[in-house]
Amino acid sequence: MSRTALLLAALLAFAGTGPLHAAANPRDHIEFWRQNYEVLGPQSDPRVARAHRVFQRVLRAAGSRRGVVPRLLVIKDKHLKVLAIPDGGVILSTSSRGTTPRREPAARSTR
Repeated sequence: MSRTALLLAALLAFAGTGPLHAAANPRDHIEFWRQNYEVLGPQSDPRVARAHRVFQRVLRAAGSRRGVVPRLLVIKDKHLKVLAIPDGGVILSTSSRGTTPRREPAARSTR
């Protein structure tokens, strides 16, 4: 399983642990992020599309809790990386893209 999938699985687990009542902080709702940041859709970047596909796979595997609807929102932001909010939302920003080092090809033996 890739690091991205493991990260999303952990975030889903924490996103579902918030209170069931309405939170006083507007940042605890996905709509705040949708209204105040530039949202990137799957059609805007292949990496965003892949993040949505991975999120859906993790969601199918992990399931969801009653009353909590896990949703992924990818935004354009330089500082925020990943945030799980109490309403079940997972906010992923462009600054978190490309932070996983690429694997180098295995060196061939010269024997």
